[in-house]
Amino acid sequence: MENKTLKIILIFAFIALVAGLGSLFVNLGSDWFNALTTPTQWIPNIVIPIVWTIIYLAFAVIFFFWVRAGGVPKEILFWGIVNGILNVLWCLVFFTLNQLFIGLIV
Repeated sequence: MENKTLKIILIFAFIALVAGLGSLFVNLGSDWFNALTTPTQWIPNIVIPIVWTIIYLAFAVIFFFWVRAGGVPKEILFWGIVNGILNVLWCLVFFTLNQLFIGLIV
């Protein structure tokens, strides 16, 4: 397997893992979240997963082209990994553990 292909597979796997874990934690806390009082101008619940899917697909496409063009800069890769970890951590803390203040810190 070519080195670029392996990198693309690993990046896609990481993005899918972040999306999957984030979705899992959000779904585990959805009853709690839906019971919260939200503003009258709140967006419909169907919008959020659509937007997040577009965001994750955009990340995948950007990283795909970066790898094909010669590689992802190390700083970008580092911050992408940090972003993914914090995203999953926030979903866990806020939705699953219902910790508003700690979620704000994350």
